[in-house]
Amino acid sequence: MSAEYPLISILDIKISEIKELTNKLRKIKKKIAQLEDKEKAYLPTFDFKKQRFTRANLEDYLRKLDEAVKKPIRFRRKEKLRGLGVRNVDKLSNEIFDEDEMERTIELLDELKNAYDRLFNIISRRIVGWITEKGVDGVNSWLQEKIISYASELKILEDLRSDDIKDYLLELYLEQGELSNLKELYGEVKRVESIFANITIERNDIKIVKEINELLSDIEDFGVGSDEDIFREHIRSETLNGIRDDLKKLKAYLEERRDEFEREIDYWCNLVGRYKPETNNIKQLKQFLDEIKKECKEKHLSYYILEKIYRKGIYSNIDDINDFSKKADLIVEKLGNLQIRDIDMDTIKLIEDAYYYLKFLEDIKYPYEELIKDSINTSREMKTILKYFIEKTKEIEAEYNLLKRRLKVYQKILGEKTDASKYLELKNIVDEYRKRITEVLGKDFENIIRFLLDEEKELRADLNSLSKFLIKIKPLLKEVLGIA
Repeated sequence: MSAEYPLISILDIKISEIKELTNKLRKIKKKIAQLEDKEKAYLPTFDFKKQRFTRANLEDYLRKLDEAVKKPIRFRRKEKLRGLGVRNVDKLSNEIFDEDEMERTIELLDELKNAYDRLFNIISRRIVGWITEKGVDGVNSWLQEKIISYASELKILEDLRSDDIKDYLLELYLEQGELSNLKELYGEVKRVESIFANITIERNDIKIVKEINELLSDIEDFGVGSDEDIFREHIRSETLNGIRDDLKKLKAYLEERRDEFEREIDYWCNLVGRYKPETNNIKQLKQFLDEIKKECKEKHLSYYILEKIYRKGIYSNIDDINDFSKKADLIVEKLGNLQIRDIDMDTIKLIEDAYYYLKFLEDIKYPYEELIKDSINTSREMKTILKYFIEKTKEIEAEYNLLKRRLKVYQKILGEKTDASKYLELKNIVDEYRKRITEVLGKDFENIIRFLLDEEKELRADLNSLSKFLIKIKPLLKEVLGIA
């Protein structure tokens, strides 16, 4: 087509060249509109008298005009940045100032300076490097999205006392871009500053501030706040290192107190069938302990004994504290609240023995009321009373066993079979049998029985009684000897 219509091809090329020049001129014109009148006066003009209006001359003119237009714009933008306080403006290339988006950069920096001057001052020292690294558009987006949008929230740092820590936290935010991290650090620093009024925190103290915050949280978990006497009594230092050490000591003390409460709560819970609450709060543990001790006092008559056992620390030597408490309850029920000067394992043994013998008396239906009165009248001290009670009950036990042996022998002599396990019933039957046998065998038959039972080593009986006794037991003797 170009061979047949050369003129059209030439015109197409020229039109394309004209469009290119027109676009350049429009861009230059747009920049000229930004100039002040006095700046426009120094712009070069195309001298038609001296120059031919050729493409080469026109392009040369547009190049010179473009350079002339850029210089005042670059200068003005640099001056605006310097006027705001931006450092090292001259380190930016001239070409960067040709970008119209630089005007937006200046607007954003001016807005930031009015919103939060401290943050602006930090950014002003770094913005040149960021523009070189990210470009003008990248910096503008970052300023808008991460800085201007959060300036009011970042300004909470002004509540802190230390300028150094404010700057550090802002610098950290600029590096990380995470508002949540900044707020967390702010909260930790603010917390320490609020509690310890004489402390000034610097950027190098962040690690120890975190340690102090962890310790404060641990201590609060024990239910102890910084406004309480126990806190003020333990935290006396006026340096961060000293405060940290004091807090560690307070935490150790509270752990020990918690463990003490938990041990005692475990002890009383076991006695009333309750579960220990899952908490470190000292006040809550103390409240629960008071409640459960009150409950135990209502449930167990032997509460005062059980408390002395815990205080003496001998409860771990008792195999089953629940079983023991039931035994102690019965002793207190029958003997009353006795005085205990000092409790030890001997006292525990006495209570268990007394319980055994008391149950024995109850099992054989022995009328032990007078025995208890006599025991109590011996003393008001528990050990003495229990020893007396046990000693006398052992005598009753020996008497009871003797009656059982007598009953067995008398039944053999009389050829009768009677079952008796209750004390009074047994005694009455034995007395009756004795009377009947005495009538038959004579008064010395008891001496013979005692001799046969090895209760006496010598036989003390007259011949008449012995003869009657042998005649009475003759069938038994023949059976034993196998004599037909």
